[in-house]
Amino acid sequence: MAWLAAGFAAACAWMLLCESGERPLAAPGSLKQFFVACGLVLFGLGIPVLLRESVRRGPVVSVSPEGVFDRRRSTDWIPWHAIAVVDEIAIGTQGFIQLQVRPGLADHLPWSRRGRWHARLNGMDGGGYWIAGQGVRGGTRAVLDAIAQVRAASRGARTLNPDS
Repeated sequence: MAWLAAGFAAACAWMLLCESGERPLAAPGSLKQFFVACGLVLFGLGIPVLLRESVRRGPVVSVSPEGVFDRRRSTDWIPWHAIAVVDEIAIGTQGFIQLQVRPGLADHLPWSRRGRWHARLNGMDGGGYWIAGQGVRGGTRAVLDAIAQVRAASRGARTLNPDS
């Protein structure tokens, strides 16, 4: 992905700086020049983020008797006592796991700045903390299976969502 972003950034820079014949590819002051400049900034700033994600090693999501740890959204474990409900959600072909946090505990959990921002966005569609299956080996099904195994082992056979 970083190579793709770098390619788009290079194409945008080329369109801004090069000329085709006697006229520039993006005329100065035109809407096309504005969009090409925005593309250069967007794809240029996306390169470090994509590189960081692509070189990250280790598990993205971990499940243990202690709780759930998503390295993309939290800085430490989200304990089981803070999670009221675990649901599976599909939006198109993308799968998500929704962790409904008990009222009053969300502010005390170890969310990263990015995780808090995403939690606010998720509030528009049912709230909670969403774990995306993207980037997780086995997807959401593997995480749900791990959650079921850990919860069954630590608390006896129990359903993932006792409220439904």
